[in-house]
Amino acid sequence: MPVIRPPPPSHASSSPSLPTSTSTSKIPPFAQCKYTAYTANVPNWYQITTPHHFPDFDICADCYNASLAPTPYSRFISPLPQKPEGVSTRCDFSDLWIRVAWAWIFMQKQEDLGLLGRVAGLTNDEGACPNLDPSSFETPEDEDFDFLAEIDGTGVGDARQPATRIWYCLRDPATGAELQDWTVCSDCVQHLLTIASPLQDINTQLFHPVSNGQKILATCDLKVPKEEDRTIAYIDQFIQLAESLLPASSPSPTSTAQAVSSLTSYIRRWASIPACPKSRTMGGRPRYVPFPQDIPEFTVCQECYDLHLEPLLQTQLQSSSTKPNFLAKMQKLQLPTTLFAGLTCNLSSPRLHAEFTALLNEYSEPKPSSSSPASAIADFRTLLQTRNVRLQEFRQKGSVLKTQYAQHRQAVQFHYEMMQIGIASENAQHTLQAFETLGREVVWRTENTDPTPPDSSTHMSQGLAAESQANAVLANLRLLRKEWVENWE
Repeated sequence: MPVIRPPPPSHASSSPSLPTSTSTSKIPPFAQCKYTAYTANVPNWYQITTPHHFPDFDICADCYNASLAPTPYSRFISPLPQKPEGVSTRCDFSDLWIRVAWAWIFMQKQEDLGLLGRVAGLTNDEGACPNLDPSSFETPEDEDFDFLAEIDGTGVGDARQPATRIWYCLRDPATGAELQDWTVCSDCVQHLLTIASPLQDINTQLFHPVSNGQKILATCDLKVPKEEDRTIAYIDQFIQLAESLLPASSPSPTSTAQAVSSLTSYIRRWASIPACPKSRTMGGRPRYVPFPQDIPEFTVCQECYDLHLEPLLQTQLQSSSTKPNFLAKMQKLQLPTTLFAGLTCNLSSPRLHAEFTALLNEYSEPKPSSSSPASAIADFRTLLQTRNVRLQEFRQKGSVLKTQYAQHRQAVQFHYEMMQIGIASENAQHTLQAFETLGREVVWRTENTDPTPPDSSTHMSQGLAAESQANAVLANLRLLRKEWVENWE
């Protein structure tokens, strides 16, 4: 939980895709940005230039073309001249808060893009959200190795970073009780209030300082790395609350209290439930085998059980249909958390959702080409077994590539250092020759060193060769990542 103390029992989350308010379907899609890390020698950058120029706000061509170019707001953006060679730049439009601000601009039909510049320029007296590790994703390859962390089988960990600072929580308007199982830092509060400005009108009613504003040790539960779906679901709840406060919604004290109560109920529902670990192992978290007799391989996390399976079961129970329904076999069988630590969640992606839905449909309405509902179950089991085998193969390949990359990078560093020593030795020799030319006596001493200095040219060429090998390994890793995402995730 947020205020640091022994962890509470777990439960589950939700998974939308950026704010899902009434107008979201009209928002142009977002690109899978390739420049979340600082990258050099990238052509075609854009900036907001009118009515105000934000010179420190850079947008890559992919993000511009996908999200901004198809809209009337493109008139506020201009292409930049080519950046100098070697200058590294990251795409500010890849930041989640910027994308939320863009969604708000689009939904509310704001006059210009000034909100993007203001959000990008936000600073906080207590510093950025503790979950935003400044050392993370400093280079493009860091994202590729983060992919390995998703499939490496080591189990999911908590990405929240504890910090001692002032924290805020929500208060239930009906009872006045604080939701201390969910805390948020001042930086995230500032971003929310800046983007969804109607929330400023109820700020003191909404956010309450924990422990009367004293600095305590806690974690931020709003914007959590590796839990993007949960983060977006929470932010969406705040966006919906902000929309209910707009003049067009004719807010009243009663309706506002109801909207705040809806928000707090949602967060109370999910705050103590761990987010789905995706392809990582569930470790000691709660995990379920809904169909132990028919599909013992089908294991799901608590979030996906509560979010996806439970509603399906309730719908089935309320249905008057006489068709056979596979969900009638479902049990909420929880495995002991001390056993089977290597299990993964088999409802962690749209692909797995689609396969499970296909099983349900095939069981209730078998196609003429199918032999029986039992064959649909057998096919689904085969799919899960094959995926588990492939997951192990990907983990092994990824481990080998990671080791190879580290070895090549060590070689690059070694040859670079030896090249520097060689250059220094060569410079010293030139200085010695200059003194000798002047007829001065020079005593040249070497202590505990090789009398033959390193050849800088040789080490430069060997370093470049190691760099090339490292890049080749990284290219193979990216192909592995692409294959996993396209075929198995």
